[in-house]
Amino acid sequence: MRFCNSHIFFKEIQIISEDGDHNYIAVLPWPYFTFSIIALTIVCILIINVPHLFTIVLFLLLQPFIFT
Repeated sequence: MRFCNSHIFFKEIQIISEDGDHNYIAVLPWPYFTFSIIALTIVCILIINVPHLFTIVLFLLLQPFIFT
Protein backbone atom coordinates (compact mmCIF):
# COMPACT_ATOMS: atom_id res chain seq x y z
CA MET A 1 0.00 0.00 0.00
CA ARG A 2 1.53 3.28 -1.13
CA PHE A 3 1.39 6.20 1.31
CA CYS A 4 0.70 9.64 -0.12
CA ASN A 5 2.92 12.36 1.35
CA SER A 6 0.47 15.17 0.63
CA HIS A 7 -1.75 14.04 3.50
CA ILE A 8 1.08 14.59 5.97
CA PHE A 9 1.49 18.28 5.20
CA PHE A 10 -2.03 19.23 4.13
CA LYS A 11 -5.45 18.37 5.44
CA GLU A 12 -8.21 18.69 2.87
CA ILE A 13 -11.73 19.55 3.92
CA GLN A 14 -14.54 19.32 1.40
CA ILE A 15 -17.32 21.88 1.76
CA ILE A 16 -20.50 21.32 -0.24
CA SER A 17 -22.60 24.41 -0.89
CA GLU A 18 -26.33 24.54 -0.18
CA ASP A 19 -27.41 24.08 -3.81
CA GLY A 20 -25.14 21.03 -4.04
CA ASP A 21 -23.59 22.11 -7.34
CA HIS A 22 -20.28 23.49 -6.14
CA ASN A 23 -17.74 21.68 -4.01
CA TYR A 24 -15.14 23.79 -2.24
CA ILE A 25 -11.97 22.19 -0.94
CA ALA A 26 -10.26 24.01 1.88
CA VAL A 27 -6.66 22.98 2.39
CA LEU A 28 -5.33 23.55 5.88
CA PRO A 29 -1.57 23.53 6.41
CA TRP A 30 -0.46 20.79 8.78
CA PRO A 31 0.85 23.05 11.63
CA TYR A 32 -2.49 24.83 11.95
CA PHE A 33 -4.36 21.53 11.77
CA THR A 34 -2.30 19.95 14.55
CA PHE A 35 -2.47 23.13 16.62
CA SER A 36 -6.27 23.06 16.50
CA ILE A 37 -6.30 19.40 17.55
CA ILE A 38 -3.87 20.12 20.43
CA ALA A 39 -5.95 23.12 21.53
CA LEU A 40 -9.15 21.03 21.52
CA THR A 41 -7.40 18.28 23.49
CA ILE A 42 -6.18 20.76 26.11
CA VAL A 43 -9.69 22.21 26.47
CA CYS A 44 -11.15 18.71 26.89
CA ILE A 45 -8.52 17.80 29.51
CA LEU A 46 -9.24 21.03 31.41
CA ILE A 47 -12.99 20.39 31.36
CA ILE A 48 -12.50 16.79 32.56
CA ASN A 49 -9.97 17.65 35.28
CA VAL A 50 -11.68 20.83 36.50
CA PRO A 51 -15.38 20.13 37.04
CA HIS A 52 -16.06 23.67 38.30
CA LEU A 53 -14.78 25.10 35.02
CA PHE A 54 -17.34 23.07 33.11
CA THR A 55 -20.07 24.20 35.52
CA ILE A 56 -19.08 27.86 35.10
CA VAL A 57 -19.00 27.58 31.30
CA LEU A 58 -22.36 25.81 31.27
CA PHE A 59 -23.81 28.47 33.59
CA LEU A 60 -22.52 31.27 31.35
CA LEU A 61 -23.99 29.59 28.27
CA LEU A 62 -27.39 29.03 29.91
CA GLN A 63 -27.52 32.43 31.62
CA PRO A 64 -29.80 34.08 29.00
CA PHE A 65 -32.29 31.22 29.38
CA ILE A 66 -32.21 31.21 33.18
CA PHE A 67 -32.69 34.95 33.75
CA THR A 68 -35.49 35.72 31.32
